[in-house]
Amino acid sequence: LKYGRIVEGRIIDAHDEDTQTVIYYYYNISNVRYESSQRLTQEQERRRARYVPGAAISVRFDPRRPGQAIVE
Repeated sequence: LKYGRIVEGRIIDAHDEDTQTVIYYYYNISNVRYESSQRLTQEQERRRARYVPGAAISVRFDPRRPGQAIVE
């Protein structure tokens, strides 16, 4: 996913699990809505205020497998 395409997504929900935050988000590609979740990295945890429900985010996805994505 290092070289994937980038689209805008939105945070649906976030909660703490053990010592990390898990975010749930969605993004749209060609009128198809994808939903996924991800644990925030240490760097993302330092900017945790950016990952609140309703926040716009950048999502990098694999054009050949658009269901595989990561939050930037």
